[in-house]
Amino acid sequence: MRVISSPLAPYARVLAVPGARGMAVSGVLARLPVAVIGVSIVIMVAARYGSYGLGGAVTATQTLCYAVFGPPLSRAADRLGQRRVVVPASLAAVTGLTGLVVCGSLRAPAWTLFGCAALVGLMPNVGSMVRARWAHLLQGTDRLHTAYAMESVVDDLIFIVGPVLAVNLSLVAGAEAGLVAAAVLLFTGCRLLASRTATEPPVVTVSERRGGVLLKARGLWAVVAVCTAMGGLFGSVEVAVVGFATEHRQTVLASWILALYALGSGISGVLFGRRRLSWSVPRQLTAAAILLTLTTAPMLVTDNLYVLGGVLLVSGAACAPILILATGLVERLVPPERLTEGMTWISTGLGAGVALGAPMAGWTADEYGGNRVFLTPLLCCVVVTLAAVMGTRRLSAAQHPAPGR
Repeated sequence: MRVISSPLAPYARVLAVPGARGMAVSGVLARLPVAVIGVSIVIMVAARYGSYGLGGAVTATQTLCYAVFGPPLSRAADRLGQRRVVVPASLAAVTGLTGLVVCGSLRAPAWTLFGCAALVGLMPNVGSMVRARWAHLLQGTDRLHTAYAMESVVDDLIFIVGPVLAVNLSLVAGAEAGLVAAAVLLFTGCRLLASRTATEPPVVTVSERRGGVLLKARGLWAVVAVCTAMGGLFGSVEVAVVGFATEHRQTVLASWILALYALGSGISGVLFGRRRLSWSVPRQLTAAAILLTLTTAPMLVTDNLYVLGGVLLVSGAACAPILILATGLVERLVPPERLTEGMTWISTGLGAGVALGAPMAGWTADEYGGNRVFLTPLLCCVVVTLAAVMGTRRLSAAQHPAPGR
């Protein structure tokens, strides 16, 4: 038989592991709603209540609850097993999505939307669960780096496809269609993932468990700080690009420009995941953070949307390696029996960063306008670099893999 020799060969080998393909597919289905729900809420609320501000507030409620509930739910998944958490949590979220659809259709009082959005925030952090499963399947092999890279690329693709799916469903099938699709995808994906018991990490008994606040794990704070600043970058870039495009009377191009940012990240993620570099992981993280800052700085002197697209394509290439390295560091820094919880802190940091970065960029756009709106993304990049540099020594001392890891 001829040996596969293509750029995607490492990923084919990872997916050839028994149980991996079914787990990966169910993980994609269960994660896609994360990128559909926010846009769908805004579309539905704007159509039924005539207020984008209310839609943004309801979306912010869902995002905040998702960030707050994420670590406790993931801690419960580590203690009880993923299957015993993912099913009830997904049912609670589906109930919230159903409530939003009903409330929107009936034009119920606005306060009811916030209660439903809080329920949606109970959906499980499937990305963290899938990464914990990869760590269980590929523990002690170089293929784990490739698996993490693949998951990062999947996240990029999801956030390209999700908003487009939400908008088109609303145009074709009505304002609530995106929320209905999200509920179906979440229920189906989570049920399928729960049924993949062969890939589920084993539950560690109470006597084997290491307690305490996980963020006190040496070096983990630096990874969470990097991810929070990265979330600020993502949230502020989205607002900044829309504001810049609107000011140039080319708002319709904003989504395509942002897609280039995700495309650059996706391509670099595929290439970065093919092989491991000889540098230490903290050193790679610092280098990637510096590269991110250097490639973001040209946005401040950009006066053309097409040039901005090129800059974002290049700058996006530094994003995926940072998130891949952050995931690898968490796998080394936290106890194996708390890995799902550890992975969730990445998502929590990203979510908190988005919640901070988006309004900061909005304020900058209102106050200054022009290409100075990109001051906020650049500031976030500087914070990413500072967190990586300051945490390098501690991360280098802390990342001692356990035997066999």
